[in-house]
Amino acid sequence: MNIKAKAFIRMAFASLLLLGAYGVAATIAMKPGDACAAATPATPCDPEYMDALEARAWLEAQREVSQNQNFILKPDSVLEYTCFDSFLREIGDHAEHMFSETTRWGAITDLDNQSQDRALAELIHSGLVDYLTNNFNHTFLSGRATTDYTPGSPMASGGETYSCEMLRRVWEEAKCMNFIDEASIDGFYDFRWYQSNDPRTMPTTMAACTSPATAPYTFATMEGIAFNARQDMYVLTGTEAPPTPATGYNRDNLVTFLNFILPRGVAPATACTTPIRTGVTVNRRGGGGAYPDGVCSNPGCYLSADGTACN
Repeated sequence: MNIKAKAFIRMAFASLLLLGAYGVAATIAMKPGDACAAATPATPCDPEYMDALEARAWLEAQREVSQNQNFILKPDSVLEYTCFDSFLREIGDHAEHMFSETTRWGAITDLDNQSQDRALAELIHSGLVDYLTNNFNHTFLSGRATTDYTPGSPMASGGETYSCEMLRRVWEEAKCMNFIDEASIDGFYDFRWYQSNDPRTMPTTMAACTSPATAPYTFATMEGIAFNARQDMYVLTGTEAPPTPATGYNRDNLVTFLNFILPRGVAPATACTTPIRTGVTVNRRGGGGAYPDGVCSNPGCYLSADGTACN
């Protein structure tokens, strides 16, 4: 057989292997009446597998977006943080030398020592109250805090002083919030929980979101596609269930391994750790004996002469 014939046979054999990888070689080799012909795939792509990938990606994205929007709190009003109505009273209390607050012309006009107060009340304070009532009718931090602010009367009573501490109080509450501040909605839940729950309920006094309910994009539908209608096998049960108000968050112990890398004498590496064996046996020249090699990870430590410890 010449070289060209051998090359042709190799190319034909390689082509058959390539076609077989895509399920075509079996179709060519089978006759129409073969029993196994019905099991031959018509295409190398499985659309159901692609549907499962898309459904799983949709579920993951919906869960992440919903939970992120729950944790990213709605900003509070700076007008509440700064007790803006106190500024109005301050201006009204120190307006006795303004033209609008004078009794110089007696009863000729309706100007008096509270004219500026009434002007501020009608022009600014009434709009301030309406704005805060319609847009921030909840406590600070999207309703998660206990602190809130309600504007007081705009009429100065004399001797007004500005003493607002709202920003300090809300900062203290925000600093002391834990990860699961609202245990019923802040935990990590499986897809089944999201079928009937939505964590985006803050502020609680305003409209809350609802889970997607338009087919086919619902948690129940997409979960069935992603898990081949066997989604019940993937629901957490028993001790693996997501945290509830009765079972709080369990903190994992932090292990730093600093005792292996800090210099000797520096806590927690107060002493050298045991040698890390390399698997090599060292034979001393001149018949001085053998010892197992090791590495001392702490700076300043060295392997003992017999290889048993780090000093």
